[in-house]
Amino acid sequence: MSFSSPLKNIWFLVGVQLAAQSYSVRVVEVFRKTPDLWILLLIYGVTIFWGLGVLKLIESGSSQPGGLSNLEVHISFAYYLGVFVFVALVPYILSTLDLLKPSTVIKVLAEGITEESILSAIDEAPDKVHGKDPIQPIVDIVRVSLMKSDYETARAGLSAIEDRTIHIVKSLEESEQISDKTKLENVLKCLFTHIRRTGFLAANRKVGDPTLLATIILYNYGKRSAERGFEDSTWWAVVSIGRLGELIVELKFNTFVMHTIQSLEEIGKTAVKNFEDVTWWVVFYLGRLGELSAGQKLEYATLQATISLEEIGKTATEHKLEHATWQTIDSLKKVRNAAAEHELEHARQQAEHSIKKIKEAADEERFKFIEEEMVEKSRKEMEEALEKLKELHKYSSV
Repeated sequence: MSFSSPLKNIWFLVGVQLAAQSYSVRVVEVFRKTPDLWILLLIYGVTIFWGLGVLKLIESGSSQPGGLSNLEVHISFAYYLGVFVFVALVPYILSTLDLLKPSTVIKVLAEGITEESILSAIDEAPDKVHGKDPIQPIVDIVRVSLMKSDYETARAGLSAIEDRTIHIVKSLEESEQISDKTKLENVLKCLFTHIRRTGFLAANRKVGDPTLLATIILYNYGKRSAERGFEDSTWWAVVSIGRLGELIVELKFNTFVMHTIQSLEEIGKTAVKNFEDVTWWVVFYLGRLGELSAGQKLEYATLQATISLEEIGKTATEHKLEHATWQTIDSLKKVRNAAAEHELEHARQQAEHSIKKIKEAADEERFKFIEEEMVEKSRKEMEEALEKLKELHKYSSV
């Protein structure tokens, strides 16, 4: 009885230390909340104090009125209780070992991702956000896993975040209260920030699957936001995908670049019906990805960018989005020039063809592209974006 108690404490502390060192100090909270520890402590407390009581009875030479027989009963009970608590160490150790598994830790932490916990963290001052953000502990595990080349755990962490947040998003979407729309925008903005930065780390580590998964999550929520008319969260999705895409191009992940371009196109096709500013950013990033792809001599990605730009440009013209149409032509010109510079003849010809088609469609709509006016609008878009991006510093620990 006296030996098993220190053993239990040592085992628990070793488990906590291993988890904290491997993932994040926030994981300690998981151990603190597990009921196994407190149940075992309660049993040990009862056992110890019962044993002390029996020792006192032996010392006095008598138990309660009833004599020796009652004392033997107390001693026997103390003995069996001691055996029980020692045997109880076995399931406790097995439970602790299971809790040390990344998948188990992620599952427990994911249960803390709720609408209330996310919004509570967002409302906190910037220097206090990170301690309350329920997504942050899982992101910490994903980051450490990527650094240790444990890509399965990284994927599991990203999937857990998506699985938990999708229920929150659906609940807020179904609500008819106007205030819930603002809540949804804030939840998605927080989510996009975490996923984008995790995707950055995965791309920098040149890890394919987590990078692709991050892009897919951003696309799924971005498309969903565009379909439901949430402009701000759609913008965040487009910018997050675009910035992640720029890094993916630099690392020459050709297949992932293609997927990123197609993701932007799909969101753009929906956004063009309602949001000119978001559409402008879609064609801006499609142009950037096409230009960068040409610089890396990724011809298929460059071709895909020009085709996507043409598709969005035509739709923008049909919806009389003059500024977005102008930006499409400007982006295509930059892709064309980059393709010509790096001798990607097929891509250059496609860009020339796309420019011609968009200009013809613009002429039919009698668009009058006043260069100074278009450039000024683009400058304002950039300034507004910089102001929004400053909010990312609130989640700078990701």
